[in-house]
Amino acid sequence: MEVATRPREFDERFIGTVRRVMRRAYLLARDHYDPDNGVDGQIFAFAVYKIAARHFDNEIAEVPGAAVVWNSRGREIRIGEKHLRWNKVGHSERDNIETSFPSRSRSAAIAADFNVEQLALGLVDSDPTHWIIAHTGNAIEGLRTLYLAAPIESRNGQVTGWLRWIAIYDGQQPDEPYPALPEPGPIEPQPADLGDFDLRLRESEDDAAHG
Repeated sequence: MEVATRPREFDERFIGTVRRVMRRAYLLARDHYDPDNGVDGQIFAFAVYKIAARHFDNEIAEVPGAAVVWNSRGREIRIGEKHLRWNKVGHSERDNIETSFPSRSRSAAIAADFNVEQLALGLVDSDPTHWIIAHTGNAIEGLRTLYLAAPIESRNGQVTGWLRWIAIYDGQQPDEPYPALPEPGPIEPQPADLGDFDLRLRESEDDAAHG
């Protein structure tokens, strides 16, 4: 991955914090996984989300210009002009980011709507403003892959396409800062391919855990 492809806000310190928080969230959530007693993968994913939220609250303020804020749809990270949420998109490195998306996350779908609006306004030379910290993993192996991904398509309240993504963690190469996961996705899709979009804000609970 060429470092130059990253938005300037996503510097080494920010990415290092994201990696550290998400790895820790998977490790701590593992203690609560007990499928024999009904604490299944869905509850594990929710635990990952909530633990990550707590640790982002504690650590993201150490990154210059970054903060965790609340809006009508729950928590998000703000850094510069960028807005980020965190969503589980799969269970292992076998889940290709190109076709792996948050499930049942209206907040992520609204992020896609905002990026579509940015594209429709002709701001194609600037970075998208809304991103997802997209992670895959499971209770046995922990965090497997981690991406910063900008959603661009949604259908029925679910993200169905990425504008671009940046790989920032591979569980098979945990010390590699820019792992050789799938390369950046399609950049700047043609507006004609996007179809109609609805920019109305919709109320949502803190639904980013689903995956």
